[in-house]
Amino acid sequence: MPAGASIWLPRGIPHVWANMGTTENKLILVCQPGGFEKFFEEMGSAMSKADSASAEKVMAAMFAKYGMEMLGPPLFKPLRSMH
Repeated sequence: MPAGASIWLPRGIPHVWANMGTTENKLILVCQPGGFEKFFEEMGSAMSKADSASAEKVMAAMFAKYGMEMLGPPLFKPLRSMH
């Protein structure tokens, strides 16, 4: 998506997203109702502490905790090369 673009996804729609570009970007995410933002906080914290051997298991556990399943290959760069 180009800079300034937006997208709305209703609950329950399977999707994945990733920055596939070569530059760092920022994302503004709004969760309604509130609460799901905790997933991103917990995932960031958990992944910053995980080593490469345990990262995929840590990620899968966090997805399960929030009622999600991973679709496609991992989106985090360190794990992409494992698939």
